[in-house]
Amino acid sequence: MRSILLWCARNAWLRRTVPRLPFAQRAVRRFMPGEHMEDALRAAGDLQARGIPSIFTHLGENLAELSQAEEVAAHYHELIGRFARWGLRPDVSPKLTQLGLDHDPATTVRLALGLARRTHAAGGRFWIDMEDSSYVDATLDVYRQLLAVQPGIGVCLQAYLRR
Repeated sequence: MRSILLWCARNAWLRRTVPRLPFAQRAVRRFMPGEHMEDALRAAGDLQARGIPSIFTHLGENLAELSQAEEVAAHYHELIGRFARWGLRPDVSPKLTQLGLDHDPATTVRLALGLARRTHAAGGRFWIDMEDSSYVDATLDVYRQLLAVQPGIGVCLQAYLRR
């Protein structure tokens, strides 16, 4: 099932078409309140008012090229900067493959450390999103490197993670 969903996520026609369908919009609204950063911040503000915290993640996984990792990191930096204006705690959970893990682990550590430091300075928590089983060892290696120099870092485990 997971491989089918990942194939669907990579299919350009499905990516353009399905989000416009009303049934799809209703199905994902609970997990993805909109297509823009402000939509997510607004939803998080509503949840926070009810005592429910939020963790933000940028959707997607593996990158085609390393330069995209810088773009993902810039997206997170922008998001963290907006948290204060919305009165929200900046808890973020990037996937390390989005920060270049498949291409250059050193770049991944550099980008993740920058995000972790910024998140911590803003009063939030930095969570590394554990991906599939093939990334467990590499993810934990990056986690240990980060934790050695920056407090406030955690790992989000997948309920269906197989080893």
